Amino acid sequence: MAARKAYQSIKQGLFETLAQYSERFRETYFAYKVTKKDPVDAPIDVKELDQVMVFFHGLDDIKYAEFKQNMKNGWAMKSMQPPKMINEIYRLAGVWAKPMARSKTGTVATYHTEAMKQGKPNDDVKGDKKNQKDLSKVKCYGCGE
Repeated sequence: MAARKAYQSIKQGLFETLAQYSERFRETYFAYKVTKKDPVDAPIDVKELDQVMVFFHGLDDIKYAEFKQNMKNGWAMKSMQPPKMINEIYRLAGVWAKPMARSKTGTVATYHTEAMKQGKPNDDVKGDKKNQKDLSKVKCYGCGE
């Protein structure tokens, strides 16, 4: 009973990678598979498509919300078929890039000099003419000067 509950309620952890979730999913499924027996005591396999759906619905709702919604919409509109194998849904989820939310609070400019790469402070470079650039022809896009 514990193995069945674990398999049926499996969810990807908040800080769990897709690979870690996949490995834990397979281990949980195999534990469930060996405890679920028919009358002659032989293990019963859960259909692969059912496993795919359990895996899919267990994906983290925050990381994969847009992916899951796009997949569900595609299946409902019949523009795509549900994956038939765990590896397919794993691959599709693996290539999905979650856009990161960004807040625009202002404009920031960052400069990276050769001195910074070499670990020198900016003061060491001020007197060195070969590392200085001619800024007389540079135009600021912010103020126009």
